[in-house]
Order: sequence, then structure tokens, then C-alpha cells
Amino acid sequence: METRASKHHCGLIDQDRVSAVLALSYNDLPFHLKSCFLYLGLFPEDSSISKTKLIHLWVAEGFLPQQGEEAAEGVAENCLNELVHRCMIQVGTLTSLGSLKAVRMHDVLRDFSISKGREESFLEIYSGQEIESPTSQRTKCRRLAIHGEHDNLYVFLKPYAPYLRSLLFFNMGDSKLDFVFKDFKLLRVLDGVPFSSRALSAVGNLIQLRTLEWVKGGRWIEDGRLASLTNCDD
Repeated sequence: METRASKHHCGLIDQDRVSAVLALSYNDLPFHLKSCFLYLGLFPEDSSISKTKLIHLWVAEGFLPQQGEEAAEGVAENCLNELVHRCMIQVGTLTSLGSLKAVRMHDVLRDFSISKGREESFLEIYSGQEIESPTSQRTKCRRLAIHGEHDNLYVFLKPYAPYLRSLLFFNMGDSKLDFVFKDFKLLRVLDGVPFSSRALSAVGNLIQLRTLEWVKGGRWIEDGRLASLTNCDD
């Protein structure tokens, strides 16, 4: 008869096998596809991730290779299709014409991307109401996702400022950030931010910013305080 201990042991063996297979699949990816794959780990669990949005973020990050005269968006779409072909991500929804509209990430693959991303200082994720004090190693990550509403975000985020290239907010509710982003000199992606007027006033200082997406209102882009964002697509 199989005991509880033996079942637990078999479960651990299965997990080790899965991890080993995922590691082999990941290691087989070209460098730029590794970055594309890890970036998906920033999104919340069970997310339906828009193809258009994902391509936009990858292009803004600038880690895609130049392929002849092909536009960066075309290269990004090729990368997305390659990850689907390699079963690293899943088809989510299709358009009425049968083309890819959104993708999803299996929980096991997402867990792997987060673990590997943290190991390589590629990304960090914080969720829940309580935010722990970040370690010096964590603050050197290049990409940070905040899931849910939090207090004292400026104090928490300030150590990350010199390193971050992407800062994404998810499920912020009715929160309004009341701090400025002037210290985030290398920031290329600022996504999902529920702006307050005060926060918006300093965004124009982020000369590296490539894409800016806020939660409420396209009217913000007409604000003269964003005039210096010559690299920004939105």
C-alpha cells in the first residue's frame, strides 16, 4: 500500500522532473526570447495578456534584435509566435479572423519565470497589502510589478529607482499615487498608473520613457507637462 510519505516523495520527484524539463526548454531559448519569456512573469496569475500590449512593452524595453529592415513590432510578433510554437506560452483568445489576440501563461511556467527572473535580477513582484523591506539584491532588478493596493509606495520604490526599466501596476483600485517619478532616470515603461496631478507633473523628466499608460483618461496626454517625452509612444 502506498503511504502518505511515499506519495509526498513521488510528488517531489514529479516537481523536480517538471523543473528540469522547464529549465531545458528555457536554456534552449535564444537570449532575446529568454527576456521575452521572463517579462511575462510580471503579469498577474491567470491574466489574459493582450498581444498588442505585450508587443508594445517588449519594443519599449529594447531587448529585441534588429532583423534587417523589419519593424520592431514585426520582430516582437515573431518572438511571440515562437514562444507559442515552443509551448512556453498558451494561446488565449483569437480574433474573428483566427489570428492571435491574447495569450496566457500556465501557472507552472509563470512560477518558473518568476523564480528565474528573480535569480537573474530580471524582475521582482510584490502583492498583497503588506510590502516587506526589499533587500539590496532585489532592488537591483530591472523590472518591478506591483499587484494590488499598497501604502507608502514611494518609500518602498525609492531604492529601486536607479535600476528600473519597467514599472507596472496591476489592480490598483481607486488608489492615486501622490509621489513623483523624477528619480527613475532609466525608466522606459510606466504602465497602469493611477496618476494624481502631482505625480504627472514630473513624468516629463523621464527622458528614457518609451511607453506610458495610465488607468483613467486619455486627456492626460494632451497636458503640456508631457511635452518633453520625445521618446514616448502614447
